[in-house]
Amino acid sequence: MTTAAAFQALPSQTIPDDTPVLGGRRNLIPGAEVPLFGQSGYWPGDCLRRPANRVKSAWRALFPTDPLWNLRTREIAFGMLNSSHKILRDAGLFFRAENWGLSSVRQMCDKMRLIATWAVEQQMPHDLAVWAAEDWQDYLDHHALTSGTSTLANDVLTIRRLLDFAPLLTGGGLTEDPWPGKSAAEVAERTYTGELSTPSIPPAIWWPLLQAAWFYIDDMAPQILERRDQQAAAVAASAGTRRQTHRAQDIDVKLAAWVQDPASLVPVHARDFRGYPAGTVMSSTLSLWLTGGVSQGVFKTGRDSDRHQMRRRMVQQLADAGRVRPATAKEGRAALGVVDPPVRGCNRRPDDLDAQVKKWLADLANRIPVRRESSVHGPAGEPVWLTLESRVFGTVTRANVSTSGTARTRQRQLWVRQAITEDRTDYIEGRPRARPANGQSRLLRLHRRPHADARQ
Repeated sequence: MTTAAAFQALPSQTIPDDTPVLGGRRNLIPGAEVPLFGQSGYWPGDCLRRPANRVKSAWRALFPTDPLWNLRTREIAFGMLNSSHKILRDAGLFFRAENWGLSSVRQMCDKMRLIATWAVEQQMPHDLAVWAAEDWQDYLDHHALTSGTSTLANDVLTIRRLLDFAPLLTGGGLTEDPWPGKSAAEVAERTYTGELSTPSIPPAIWWPLLQAAWFYIDDMAPQILERRDQQAAAVAASAGTRRQTHRAQDIDVKLAAWVQDPASLVPVHARDFRGYPAGTVMSSTLSLWLTGGVSQGVFKTGRDSDRHQMRRRMVQQLADAGRVRPATAKEGRAALGVVDPPVRGCNRRPDDLDAQVKKWLADLANRIPVRRESSVHGPAGEPVWLTLESRVFGTVTRANVSTSGTARTRQRQLWVRQAITEDRTDYIEGRPRARPANGQSRLLRLHRRPHADARQ
C-alpha cells in the first residue's frame, strides 16, 4: 500500500497539516518518524512501542477514501490521540487527561470507513446536521444483517464521536444524539432483536385507521395503478426513458465534446463550502448540465471505476489550465445557465376548472372512460373519475372533479354523464371481486400478509 492517498485531501479548518499527531506524555521511540495530520492515507504507529500480539500492518490508523469522510475521521482521530491538546481547548473541548490509545483510534477508523461507504452508496447529504435519527438507525439496521450486538454497540460509540468532537470537525458534526438517554448496549440490543421503541397503540385508535386504510385499498387502488401505468407509457412514448437517453457512452461523448470546446469553463467553488475548499470543482453542477438535470453522479468521487476516474481527470486538467468559472454554491447551477428549473404546479380557480371540463367535453374526439362491468369500485356505465381527470387536465394532480362532494363537483359529474354517448365511450375493463363480509375478515387478511420489516 502506498503512503499517498489516491485522492485530493481536504484541508482542516482547525488543525494544520504539519501538526504531529502523536506526542504529549507518550514514550516515543527515539529517532522514529512521527506522522503528521496532513498524511491522509494512514498514520503508522512506528514511533510507538507495538504490542507483541499486533503485526506491523495492524499497528496504524487507516482512513476512508472519500475526501470529506477522510477529513472527519482524521480530525476525530487527532482529538482522541491528543485529548488535552491546545487545539481542542481552543475549540471548547475538554476531555480527560489520558488519551485514547492507537488501538481505540484504529477501531474507530475501521468503523468510519464502513459508515463512509454506506453514506456514499446511499447518497446521503454531506452536512451531518441534516441527517435525521432515522438515517443513523437505518445504518445500524443495515449493519445488523451481518453483525452482532457487540459490533453494533461499537458502531453507536463511533457515531457518537461525531457529536463529541463536533466543534473540532470542519463543516460541523452531529448536533444531537440520535439515541438520547440510551446506552450503546441498549441501542445495539434493540436493533439486533428488532424491539420496537414505540408503545403499543390501543385498538380503539388503530381499528378506525385500519378501516379507513381499506377504503383506499378497495376503492382507489385500481385507479391509482391505472394512472401510474398511463404516466409511464406517456413518458416512454415522448422522449424515451432517462436511462436510455443518458447512457454512460453518451455522457462520455458529450463530456469529450464539452472539454474540447474552447469556450467551456469548469465551475469551481468561489469560497469554502461544507468541507470543500475554494477552487474545488463543482462536480454536481457540471454533472447536471451533462445529463440535462437528471443526474448529479457523473463524477461521483466515491466511485472508483475507470470511467469515473477518467471523467474527473478530464475536468481537472481544464481546471489546472485555468479554464474555470468561480461560483458560490447558491448560484452554482444558475451560473451555467443551462439547467432548467423544475416546473411547479399552481392552484387553479374553480371557474377555470369548470371551463376546462366544458372545453374538453365539447371536443367530440375526446372519449370518456367508463366502466364496462360492475365491481366494488362502481357500477357498469359509471365514469372512471381519476382516469377522466388525467385526460382532462393532463397531469397527475387531482382536480376534485367528483370526489369532494361540493356543488361544483356534482355539477361537473352531471356534465360528464350528459355527454356520454356510445360513440365517444372508452370502456375500461375491471376485475370484480367480493368485498369481505365484515371488518374482522379484512383484519385476518392483513395479518396473513408478511410484514416488510419482519426479521427472518
